[in-house]
Amino acid sequence: MKKLLIAIDSLGGGGAEKVLINLLNHLNTNKYSITLLLLFNEGVYLKDVPPHVEVKYLFNPKSTWMRKIIYKIFKYFPAEKIYKKYIKESYDVEIAFLEGCTTKLISGSTNPRSKKVAWVHTDFSNHHWTVHYYKSNEEEQRQYKLFNDIVFVSNDARKGFETTLGLHENLSVIYNPIDAQDIIARAKEETIVHDKLTVCSVGRLIPAKGYDRLLNVHSKLIKEGIEHDLLLIGEGEERQALAQQCQQLGVTTSVKFLGFQNNPYKYIAAADLYVSSSRAEGLPLVVAEALILGKPVVSTRCSGPVELLDNGNYGLIVENSEEGLYNGMKQLLVNTEERKRYGELSLQRRSFFDIKQILGQIEDLIDR
Repeated sequence: MKKLLIAIDSLGGGGAEKVLINLLNHLNTNKYSITLLLLFNEGVYLKDVPPHVEVKYLFNPKSTWMRKIIYKIFKYFPAEKIYKKYIKESYDVEIAFLEGCTTKLISGSTNPRSKKVAWVHTDFSNHHWTVHYYKSNEEEQRQYKLFNDIVFVSNDARKGFETTLGLHENLSVIYNPIDAQDIIARAKEETIVHDKLTVCSVGRLIPAKGYDRLLNVHSKLIKEGIEHDLLLIGEGEERQALAQQCQQLGVTTSVKFLGFQNNPYKYIAAADLYVSSSRAEGLPLVVAEALILGKPVVSTRCSGPVELLDNGNYGLIVENSEEGLYNGMKQLLVNTEERKRYGELSLQRRSFFDIKQILGQIEDLIDR
């Protein structure tokens, strides 16, 4: 039985964290003994870690400033020293499941016999957020060269990585494992009925998700007489700013902040339209989930959604701007037949998400 170490910052309510929980629930327990290593002992998905997975953590920060100090340590201290201090056991395979700190940590592995794998969920050419955890691009490039394999969740994420860091070896693309049948079943746990057209969007409330643009578009459409509610599902640093924006726009009654939801599928299933307003993405899990549930999708043009929607064959892709969002949302909100057509296309895309095939690819990567 192989010993796996899988590292991630925390189990907060993001897409990568949700994908990891799904992976932990489906990896073959007869083949692997799994240890999950968290930088921070926190996150809404902690309770969802399966019992066969051993959980360890490095830090238990009580404040934002403590977390900032820890990130500074990762930026300026050599990866090997951090690894030696905190990781005492030996593993057969060590996986950094998120860019940034966990990638730097695993790159410092002093175990010459372990296989080292890095997962990349972001298109660096559009959103190179990991720059904050390295002293330079050259340092980040050196750390990635220490991995045996680097896995990308989309082809565009791979291209962005190659363009930004100039690395081209040991790269592969494996889509996120998504359990379509579980999503469909959970969507049916509760039936939600709306009395007007409803738009739904799920994600962390952070600048990259473009919710400030979405609120402006929502307000503009309301003023034009296109009545609809907007459901925002998720938490994040922009929650207060977005709530203030709603007040300024006069849309506090039509915008519903639902916070983090362990089962967002019942809300997606009940919506008339799913919107991804992101400025940049890797491979957005929630867009895939909306397709699985047969929802018409409007998405800004950025790498992951374009790939999931097959460049517009299974959803409406619009210019990555406020104007693009406005045009796309208006097109589908005022046209019932168009919404129905895109919903049917979404259902056709469902077969693309074959969890058995994707899990097979991941286990082949671990075993080879």
